[in-house]
Amino acid sequence: MSSKWTDSSFNKIQTVATLAVMLIGAVMYVSEIEKDVAILEANQQAMKAQIAEYQNDNKAMFNRIDEKLDQMINIIHSYSSGN
Repeated sequence: MSSKWTDSSFNKIQTVATLAVMLIGAVMYVSEIEKDVAILEANQQAMKAQIAEYQNDNKAMFNRIDEKLDQMINIIHSYSSGN
């Protein structure tokens, strides 16, 4: 009888140990996913800031181009109206 009790206890301990290892593995897996998500969110925020900076730079550049075109048009009109 004591042998059956030992086998039964061993099976219970083995099952509990297996479940504990699986649970620890699952927790580690989820925590790694959370770390990856946090890194991706930080990268996304950095990219959004960079895009906003590029858009501001482009707006400034196009404004300078518009001013130069306006100057060229004024020069052309002043020459054509002078003749």
